[in-house]
Amino acid sequence: GMFAGFNRLEGIEYEIAWLESMIDHHDDAIHMSERLLARGVVHEEVGVLAQAIIDAQTAEIELMETMIAELTQ
Repeated sequence: GMFAGFNRLEGIEYEIAWLESMIDHHDDAIHMSERLLARGVVHEEVGVLAQAIIDAQTAEIELMETMIAELTQ
């Protein structure tokens, strides 16, 4: 799954791999939410949740990318 190969990593390498995996996971959630909104939403609450996911996880991806850049310096 998402963490295949993590057993051989430690320290900063593990943290970077974890951040990269989380970025992929968040990116999938963003794309799923965007597809949902593009197809039209029947229940307003679902649309609100999808937009909240897009907003929050986009910000988290930016944070994680910054953290990776700092860890690799």
